[in-house]
Amino acid sequence: MAIPDGKQSIKNIFVEETYFEIPNYQRSYAWKEKQLKDFLDDFSHTENYKKYYYGTILLQKKDDANEDSDSADDTYEIVDGQQRLTTLVIFIKCLIERLNAIGETSEADELYKKYIKYKNNYVLQLQDQDDGYFKSFILAENSGATPKTPAQNNLCFAKSYFAKTLKDSDKDELIGFKTRIQAANCLVYSVNDRNEAAMIFETTNDRGKVLTNLEKTKSYLMYKVSTTLKKNNSLLNTIQQGFNDIYNTYEGMSGNKKFNLNEDSIQQYMFIAFEDWKNKKINNKSVKAYQHYLEELKEKINKLVVNVTDSSDGESKEKNEQILNDYIENYINNLKTAFNAISIMFGKKYEFFYRLLALDRMASIYPLLIKAYSLDKDEDKSNFMNLCKWLEIFCFRGLTILKYQSNKYQDPLFCLARDFKGDFESLFMDIKTKIIQLGDDEKFIERLKDKDFYIDYYSPDKNYFFWSYENYLREKDGFSPLSFDDLWQTEPRKKLTIEHIVAQKGDKDKNRILQDEKFAKVGQRKYFDKNYLHSIGNLTIDPLSANARKSNNEVKDKDSLYFTKAPLMSQNELDNFMENGNWTQNSISMRANKLIVFAKQKWCFETTGIKTVEPEDTDDDSIDAAD
Repeated sequence: MAIPDGKQSIKNIFVEETYFEIPNYQRSYAWKEKQLKDFLDDFSHTENYKKYYYGTILLQKKDDANEDSDSADDTYEIVDGQQRLTTLVIFIKCLIERLNAIGETSEADELYKKYIKYKNNYVLQLQDQDDGYFKSFILAENSGATPKTPAQNNLCFAKSYFAKTLKDSDKDELIGFKTRIQAANCLVYSVNDRNEAAMIFETTNDRGKVLTNLEKTKSYLMYKVSTTLKKNNSLLNTIQQGFNDIYNTYEGMSGNKKFNLNEDSIQQYMFIAFEDWKNKKINNKSVKAYQHYLEELKEKINKLVVNVTDSSDGESKEKNEQILNDYIENYINNLKTAFNAISIMFGKKYEFFYRLLALDRMASIYPLLIKAYSLDKDEDKSNFMNLCKWLEIFCFRGLTILKYQSNKYQDPLFCLARDFKGDFESLFMDIKTKIIQLGDDEKFIERLKDKDFYIDYYSPDKNYFFWSYENYLREKDGFSPLSFDDLWQTEPRKKLTIEHIVAQKGDKDKNRILQDEKFAKVGQRKYFDKNYLHSIGNLTIDPLSANARKSNNEVKDKDSLYFTKAPLMSQNELDNFMENGNWTQNSISMRANKLIVFAKQKWCFETTGIKTVEPEDTDDDSIDAAD
């Protein structure tokens, strides 16, 4: 039975002999707890529920596969609204199960035939990779299957979430949910082909409904292709399949605990890396093109469309149509490249890429990483890994220790990504030059030697330094390193913190700890506190629980009870710096020297001939395509 267009209640959308399919080009099921909670909140309110608007549903009627068939069934592809309708069906399945559990089988059967399965056919069919799981383990009574895709995880979570919500609901509450859901209104559009669907999707979604920029990009491209190119089926297929691949790649990253990029950020990084952008001046103000990447795309497409529509003859029109076609295909391929590169970087856990994640200065370097990864033709990605090593030095020296704000070098790094064509040796030299511009070896080491090192730096930055030093010692002796999970540990018992070897608090403890006679003189403890207490030589990394147990104990106790038998080599070696069993000013100086030697080996290099300069202020238009 055909679904009429216009304002319809949900009850009137799910009618007999009508089925829905989610085409493979649509993104897989992606709703998580926040959206599920919003869904429940919307249908938990009793007031004015008949006026509740559940959104726009855009449908494309499928051609009957068998024209001679006398079947009255209608099947619609869901062009827009697939997340909402999938969630609705999952919730109703949980509602049915709860109604059956309390003996309301007639209510349950009515819902089942309308929303779940009619004439032995499921009312809603998902994409190929998830449909079997959806029917067998979400809608049917089977159990025990392990989800194999991110979408299946989301489907499983949604059913569990709703089932838990309804487990104590009585008949009145359940019937209330049923009534409110069926009375909710949708605005339904049904179309006959993808061209019309693309036009409606663009005009309804780009004006009010909150979509990601990636979703807006897909609808905009389909709209422009549908309205500009007569022979457009091939390109529409490319757009649909391309975005389906992108959505699947993105959803596949969700299982990585360190992955925290939204899809719009990746699209922006792609724009920076692959598009031919240039910053502009509008009304004497600098406008950074990459901050308006969707508008830049639309401007580019519109110019190409004008060239097509203004073509004076058939030959030039065909040529301009091909240019438009090629640009859109290239844009989608670059999007796929960017998403795939990010996915592999996180998935393969390249050491120095994860070191960059640990330093948490990624926003300025993601475009360069994406571009370099895509252009590194070595099977082992050795050039990409070398770039990560150079960028780790750049981030740790310049942005962490020398404290330059990353936005001071953001535009130059973005330009470097945009202009990079595959000459890795030249790229490495460019990065090295930028490292020195932020401060030479001497300036870097001087900051490490600062007497207020502990006070001057954030805990994650200090942890990174001493975690690196711990692994340096372990590598020398052939032991397994501390992992990144150890560095990022949040469990209180295992979390790494910075421990003062001479305690911060308690003058009485310090009086006993500092055995060197000159510290017994009046006022010398203040001198120590000012010049040694917070210096790098008096610090070590330690699990939080052990740090708390040590508290302000004197060094002798720390050494005998913890340090010599500690699991960390950077603590084991503290005994080597003690003088006659005492931790002295000289002990701190000797240990600081060893830490500095380590830092020089890891983060310093020859700087002769490269002048140290301040980074440019990029608030104006000094950085453009000619940079």
